[in-house]
Amino acid sequence: MERLTKEIEQPSLYSYIVAYDYGNAPNPDFNICTLAICKPVIRRCAKVGDIILGLSPKRMGNHIVYCMAIDEIVEWQNYYQRCKNSTDLNHRIPIDNNHNGDCIWIYQENGDYGLLPSKSGHTREDDEYRDLHSGKRVLIGRKYWYFGSNHPCHYIQLPNSHLLTGRGHRKIREQQIIDEFILFFNEELKQRKIYSSGKYGNYFE
Repeated sequence: MERLTKEIEQPSLYSYIVAYDYGNAPNPDFNICTLAICKPVIRRCAKVGDIILGLSPKRMGNHIVYCMAIDEIVEWQNYYQRCKNSTDLNHRIPIDNNHNGDCIWIYQENGDYGLLPSKSGHTREDDEYRDLHSGKRVLIGRKYWYFGSNHPCHYIQLPNSHLLTGRGHRKIREQQIIDEFILFFNEELKQRKIYSSGKYGNYFE
């Protein structure tokens, strides 16, 4: 059985609201989870071994949309080449406005970035600074559980309010709270007979 564990001695846990669950942020497809756009502070500050917890909005119950343990971090200027040249991330480059790939910015030789059409709806005017210059990095996790904000079969609500957040995000450093969450989450996986990480729900189409 694959379970959520602490990969480093003192990880941080970041929780935030997944306001728009369209498959771009996070992107949970093809047995890998990436957070490449949106949430710039988390992407800039998180480290390998930290845990990312995405929650649905309050009107939808604040249940868990996804939980990911970060095992790799890639600078944005290297992400396009990584997606282009590797088999594990090559589906991240969007091909049209309906594609949920999150590798939407192409680093060019002159230091600028080109923007690809995608389902994200991101624009140069509104999102370039947040995606690239404030966020800077792409978070990657191969141990993750994605349930989707609209998937009732795996509706997991938090046992207490310590990890709830409003706008922005919450960073938890208290190891007791993190340990309690890990125990809770693994028990929920056991009850639902979920024995491996991966994608168990769908995002909004």
